[in-house]
Amino acid sequence: MMLTTRQRWGLLLAVGLVFFTGLGSPWLFDEDEPKNAECGREMYVRGDWLVPTFNEDLRTDKPILIYWLMLTSFHLFGVSELTARLHSSILSVGSVLLVWQLGKSLFRSETGLLAGLILGTSLMFAAVGRSVTPDATLIFCILLTMTAYVTAVARRHGGKFGQPDSDGNMVAQRLWGEYVPQSTWEFASIYASMGLAILAKGPIGFLLPMAIWGQFLLLQRYRDRTECGNSVIDARQHWLSRTFLMTWELYHPRAFWEALREMRVFQGTLITALVALPWYIAVGFATQGAWLAGFLGGHNVDRFMRPMENHSGPIIYYIPVIALGFFPWSIFLPAGIWQMTRQVRKPSNDRAAVTFVATWAMVWIGFFSLASTKLPNYVLPSYPALALLVANYLSEWMQEASHIRSLGFRNACRLLSVVGIVAIPALIYATSVYLPNEVWLASLGVIPLVGGVLAFSAAQKALRHRAVAICCASALLLSLGMMGVAAPRISRYQDSPQLAKLIRHEANGRPVRIATHNYSAPNVVFYAAQRIERLDSPKDITKFFHEAPEGYLITRADRMEDIVDALPQEITILHRMPRFLRRHDLIVLGNESKAASMTAAAQDLDRLRWQ
Repeated sequence: MMLTTRQRWGLLLAVGLVFFTGLGSPWLFDEDEPKNAECGREMYVRGDWLVPTFNEDLRTDKPILIYWLMLTSFHLFGVSELTARLHSSILSVGSVLLVWQLGKSLFRSETGLLAGLILGTSLMFAAVGRSVTPDATLIFCILLTMTAYVTAVARRHGGKFGQPDSDGNMVAQRLWGEYVPQSTWEFASIYASMGLAILAKGPIGFLLPMAIWGQFLLLQRYRDRTECGNSVIDARQHWLSRTFLMTWELYHPRAFWEALREMRVFQGTLITALVALPWYIAVGFATQGAWLAGFLGGHNVDRFMRPMENHSGPIIYYIPVIALGFFPWSIFLPAGIWQMTRQVRKPSNDRAAVTFVATWAMVWIGFFSLASTKLPNYVLPSYPALALLVANYLSEWMQEASHIRSLGFRNACRLLSVVGIVAIPALIYATSVYLPNEVWLASLGVIPLVGGVLAFSAAQKALRHRAVAICCASALLLSLGMMGVAAPRISRYQDSPQLAKLIRHEANGRPVRIATHNYSAPNVVFYAAQRIERLDSPKDITKFFHEAPEGYLITRADRMEDIVDALPQEITILHRMPRFLRRHDLIVLGNESKAASMTAAAQDLDRLRWQ
């Protein structure tokens, strides 16, 4: 089925609404957003396009690409929440279009369209597509790599990835050596995209795409040998023997070397290095190697070998993470995985495509499941592959393929409704405790509840296209509600932007010193737009107010008794407010002569807070 112009523009409109509705309305969310945005702001103020800093100290967490994109936006439109996030939203729309192209080359055009909508409306992808983080940039670069590879192979196969030599002749399956591009320029585009991925997130931008590509070729080679009768594995052997022989045959050094040779890995590594290494070398020289040591050692090797910042978890950590992050489409993943295993086992026009997509998801998720440090965003680059798997399932289900029953779809609809039923009271409780006056957010749970019921009813009546359309509409409404409506309201309850804005408003343009004690929030740095001092002991507090009697100190109210003896007599509590999602209050300490003006400033800002 050919896509209509209305469907194409409908996809762009849908994802445009998800990624751009109220993009600049929410304040930056601690911790990652303000760290990245402040780093870009400081580079912008210095006119520096080379060395990242946060709070005027070297920042080794992320490579340069996210900052280059932010700097471009800042130079064009100024510094704001909108301009800090703009590149993520633009690249996320680009990622949706790339998934569309991937689905078209791997399966069918309508599968690609559905996969793009699935990716764009999965909750965590929608969130990072509106955030000041490098995740949207990395996903786009990984998708550039995958799309360049798949498109090149599809071109070699006559327009579709894995298309047999002769129409419908399943005996004439493509040999594994035919799953590589033919043109030097096609290889160059693949490896150049990996170079951009390295600039976006580091070595994983090269290592994991290479692992996915190489693993796919090895699987295809093993398939060829098995189906041609060249395998040494006998079904009568003990399962341990079969497993050992299969592993040996799959990863035999000769097979490994042949795959590397087909991938032109040495020439490709040179191309990747030409794209990525100039900045790495330059920042290494500019910082006497400090940035390279902190990033490559601390944020790559150490994160894999041991848990950092208490971000650890079991090997199954990413199962619930994907269930939540890929929602609402994660409810269709079991059915999509079942269909994937069925398609991989026997010859079909889509077997190579499904094998490639499954390899992509399993390699990426498997790698980070083995890593000691675990964070939900680490597996986000696998979401396009998951979207393609689900889209492939739903596409064939809509076409009423004989091997796909409606039971799996109807069960998914039931689960979607159950999630809505559970979400409503859970949101009522959470908002009543942490977000006063925002109990209305519980109404978001009605979307999956009603969507599940309506989709189930349509499936019961064999209205398959309508059932999938209802699921798409529900996912779109949920994403818009969460990102475009709920996020701006929730962000206004954050303490750190309010405190920084309050101090700047009270200072009225005067240069002031600001410090924190027992409190660390990157948003204070961004919204104060200056260096924030960190005081570790009561002695440091005494020294701070001796040197800056007009300065401000932000600390916890429940720790006040620990520092009260260190405060000069004229220092008092100027402002008090609850801390976001915590059970204690925060206070601003300063000279008692500012009490009246601070109160007036707080009243002014509170009136503007919800505008």
